Amino acid sequence: MTRKSLSIAVVGIGNPMMGDDGIGPRLVAELQGSDVGVDLIDLGTGGMTLVHVLARYDAVAIVDAVDMGLSPGEVRVFAPGEAVSLKETRAYSLHDWDLMRSIEISRELGEAPERLLIVAIQPGTVKMEEGLSPVVERAISLYVTRLLDAVSALKLSLIHISEPTRPY
Repeated sequence: MTRKSLSIAVVGIGNPMMGDDGIGPRLVAELQGSDVGVDLIDLGTGGMTLVHVLARYDAVAIVDAVDMGLSPGEVRVFAPGEAVSLKETRAYSLHDWDLMRSIEISRELGEAPERLLIVAIQPGTVKMEEGLSPVVERAISLYVTRLLDAVSALKLSLIHISEPTRPY
């Protein structure tokens, strides 16, 4: 029996017309043309579409601007279970949709990948303007490194579940 190959995606979420909120799509663009060995998805503002994207993969790294109360430009990598979302969602507006709620719905449907990491970048500015703030722009290479580290961790975790059990 041939095992299907395991699939991994990097999903960038955000709006490039809203300052640092565009960091997700920007980092996906930074990885285009490289040999990362994963699907690269610019999901824009995400919303419920993320639920459907998560269902297609065995592991996902999500990149997004997240207000964590840190200094602008700081980055954290964590699993969804290590975070608490304080954002109030309003079901009538997908533009205000919450990343953690999308993950929760995907899990409730039994479709979320078990291996999921969030690469969160503290925005400096989120207002109607194209381009990143200087502090976030200067740290692009750091973010790419942290994102590639997250992808490597996901790949390693999948290797362990895809190896056949060998009798002793």
